Amino acid sequence: YFIQSNLRKKSTMYLLALRQILDILKIFVTVAITRCIQMILDLVFSPSNLKSILEDDGKVLCYSILLDTKIRELQFNDNRLFLKKFKSVEDISFIDQEDVTLYCVDETKFIFVKVKQGIDLYDAEKHPFITVSQHDNAVEIMMASHEAVFRHMDSKPDRDGQNISILHMMGRCGSTLAMAMVHHTRQLRVISEPFCIVNVLNMSYRRSREKGCTVTKESAQDIKLIRMCLLHLTKNINKRYFIKISGLINGTLPHVIRQALPGAKEMLMYRSLKPALASTIKVSAPLITTLVANHYNSNLPYKYQKIWEKVKDKGDNQEKILFHFLFLMHPFFLEASQRKNMVTFCYESLLADKKGFCQSLLRNAGVSEEYVGLALKALEKDSQENSTVLAQKKTRGRRVVVRMEALEWVKRVGSEEFGIKLEGKECFVMNSPNHWQNDRKMK
Repeated sequence: YFIQSNLRKKSTMYLLALRQILDILKIFVTVAITRCIQMILDLVFSPSNLKSILEDDGKVLCYSILLDTKIRELQFNDNRLFLKKFKSVEDISFIDQEDVTLYCVDETKFIFVKVKQGIDLYDAEKHPFITVSQHDNAVEIMMASHEAVFRHMDSKPDRDGQNISILHMMGRCGSTLAMAMVHHTRQLRVISEPFCIVNVLNMSYRRSREKGCTVTKESAQDIKLIRMCLLHLTKNINKRYFIKISGLINGTLPHVIRQALPGAKEMLMYRSLKPALASTIKVSAPLITTLVANHYNSNLPYKYQKIWEKVKDKGDNQEKILFHFLFLMHPFFLEASQRKNMVTFCYESLLADKKGFCQSLLRNAGVSEEYVGLALKALEKDSQENSTVLAQKKTRGRRVVVRMEALEWVKRVGSEEFGIKLEGKECFVMNSPNHWQNDRKMK
């Protein structure tokens, strides 16, 4: 019976791995076919002087979406995953329309989408990840050059971001719940994880690796791109906004935002590293966990990649993910130690004092305490209920074992390389700067 039971478990594991491999092959085949068909569509319908229209004339190219390949697993906001047909050339002011939102950024262009009528992308309860909702509901795609968007946005009244609150986070730390609290007050427009920010940071980090820069220093172009992204996402100057930044690769963003929009309020949400790691692994299938860990590791800025090469022990998935958590917290901690207008929140303090946590969160987002009761209603339901990325069924019944050696390793690395003090079996962060209350009492 014991032998049969183990054989059955191994067979199930092998079948699961085979299914994941077939799914990945299907994705790459679909992408290849889509891009071949798109080349034909561009040759037949697109004007021959596309580059001139974009760069010289400063116009917007509009495309109708013919087909969505539905393969967000590869890249959430890659416009190449749509089959699209050229529609028209529009004036740059076209991007000011209320139903046109920034979707992604590449080396030369800003890419916008228009979504179906009746879709409110600022309803964080229905759309906990805005990029996924943009992708699923897009009917048109628009493209404009960097310079055209820069000129257009610079022609508007100057803004320093005082109507913007930004929540940075490390992933699997309760940030979606914090965002839901703010959304329940209906006092701010909530934008959840816009991937255009990730695009800009990815490009910046890639350049740092190519140049071998051990000091992470953002270029003037990076700062301007982040500024334009945030200004367009919050283009209605009569509204206040709360933006939750993606926890994939946001490490050095606080330093950039200070230069791009010094008036923006910034917060960080984090969690003890052991439960954060267990939750990250739990929501992903084993092969996907490996892909995620490798993606984290390969997209670090050069400075942090050098630290990783220096400190890695086994170099397995758990170490890679734990190191990524340190990378996401470290730049914010450095920035917050010099600025008193940056506040940190931990998931453990939310569990210990829900009302106090909520009061502080709303106060730092610029919302009156009279809305605390409304905000606390977010606790009554799963904040990721409508997420198509993290379906609850994926997490049920999965048992995750976190290696004690990995936790001891991250405690040492956190202290020696980042000045982040981790203690206890859960790897609780002991020295977060500007915490809304004393973290040590929480432990």
